[in-house]
Amino acid sequence: MLQSRSVKRAELNEQLRTALTAKDNHFFADTSFLITAASLNPVARSDLDRWIAGLGNRFHVPAWVGHEVFGKISAKPELFIPMAKAAEQAIQAVETLQVEARRYVDDGRAKATDEQSDRLSYLGNLDSLARPLLRQAGLLRQARQTVEDCSDWIVEVVNKSVLQSDIYRGIANLDAEFAARAIGGHPPGFLDKGKADKQRAADNRYGDLIIWREILDHVRTLESGSVVLLTNDNKQDWVYTPPTVIEENGRPQGNDGRNGLKVILPLPLLVHEMKQAREDAGLAILNLGMLAQTLHSFQGDAEHLFNAYQPIAFTPTEPVSPLPTTPDGAETDAPAAPEPAEPVSSIDVGQLVEALASSDPAAATEAVAGLRDALMKNAAIDDVRAFVQRLMMAAERDVEAASILLREIITESFGINREARVAILRASIEALYYDAQGKLRDRPLREPLEDVFALQTVPQMRDAVTSLAERIGPSRRFFMVTPDPAAPQLSLSPVAERDAEGVRELKGLYFGELALLEDVARDSPRSLTRIMGGVTQARVADLRHALAGYFCVPESQLDVGLSRFDSVCWDGLTGLIDWGTSTGLQLR
Repeated sequence: MLQSRSVKRAELNEQLRTALTAKDNHFFADTSFLITAASLNPVARSDLDRWIAGLGNRFHVPAWVGHEVFGKISAKPELFIPMAKAAEQAIQAVETLQVEARRYVDDGRAKATDEQSDRLSYLGNLDSLARPLLRQAGLLRQARQTVEDCSDWIVEVVNKSVLQSDIYRGIANLDAEFAARAIGGHPPGFLDKGKADKQRAADNRYGDLIIWREILDHVRTLESGSVVLLTNDNKQDWVYTPPTVIEENGRPQGNDGRNGLKVILPLPLLVHEMKQAREDAGLAILNLGMLAQTLHSFQGDAEHLFNAYQPIAFTPTEPVSPLPTTPDGAETDAPAAPEPAEPVSSIDVGQLVEALASSDPAAATEAVAGLRDALMKNAAIDDVRAFVQRLMMAAERDVEAASILLREIITESFGINREARVAILRASIEALYYDAQGKLRDRPLREPLEDVFALQTVPQMRDAVTSLAERIGPSRRFFMVTPDPAAPQLSLSPVAERDAEGVRELKGLYFGELALLEDVARDSPRSLTRIMGGVTQARVADLRHALAGYFCVPESQLDVGLSRFDSVCWDGLTGLIDWGTSTGLQLR
């Protein structure tokens, strides 16, 4: 029942997998979870919608949660758009930095950071960095315009899944029960006792307790199954947050959420009380980040939801030399002697390359940040092929930091030794089709494909592209396209008829004489409905994007033969053909 101060990632992952896959478990979403989910981008929210739909009548929203959500929609709609608040705070922070810099920086302090700098050049550099950030923050501040979309989503979810609980039973005894729990620090909601000092009208200090009683009452009606509580609440009267997570490599990591994911666990007394409701009932607890990573890790699903909770590859902060001072402590105009840069050893780089293969997104992201820093310091990478293979495989596992680093190298977004960059790019073209053992992949890597294909027309990469073509040889017929200096356009021929509503219904799709559509089971991974996110109608532009991803071709080279602004529909049995070197099917 008790929880340790540390939790092992591997054991936690297995517990979460069991909780999510058990067919008789029931899931209860609280207010914090639904509000956070509502603030997601639409494609991430669609992933969550599909998962909720798959739970059927095992997904529940307690009635009191519905009451709380209604109150937020009515009185605090800004809670649904935290992006707008973050953007406003960023704008204020940057503008304050610019104002205070003008009061703080003189020639001497500017030279302390760069011997060639003075006040004017320092302030000019700061302003040039601030302008694009302010512009982006200004665009993101427009998130406030999406509040209706967010509230519409949450209203639909609540109305579909709200529990028909008798929340009025025993309401007269709430004061006494809450007081007893608050005195003993018994969850849930004991931290809300401070609300009793406020005006009693609508203070909601009993909210957590009412929700918990709804869950317990529902569990008593079930013959089997455990409870999975979905919450983004971090208060210690609802969840336990262990200070340390032991990663799969045995390394301890602070559970501070900085890497994009904070681990929470059920409080022991809540687990105990759940078993009083029904002896065989267990209790698991997940926040939205834990749910996203677990679904993606064990089911390869919810890619967009997973991307929304990607850890950030923080750039290591460079050590700053102290401002020069005289013996009596007064500042001088003399620049401080620069500290010699510490070389990044090949051993450290090798360890970082190894860490790229970690199945933990946070560990892989941390390795990406270290490698980016090493590349900027011109550290030697002894085995470029191994580095590229692991970087691209990390990108294929949807570690966004790896995709970003690869794009930065391709587009020369930061300084890197030219010879090293060319070597990395050549290896990237090869790694798209060949694995670390030199074996031709069944399908090329999907995630880095668009960026790597951008190299096909770069003159310096011509011999690498030619070499790849020669190596693949006749096997190129298994792929719809391979890198080519001429960047050929791929033209598909659709067969579509307008339905009663005037929407084109997709009856067939051909690449030359090869039919790309066939009937499949509705739950097949090749189902067009499943590939398109559970819908049977979409814009041609969205269909083109999905086809490019499935057949591993650059979207810019794919023409589906319909106006991108049109809409198309299809029936639930329509699917895409299976392909790859293992199938023996020749696409061209």
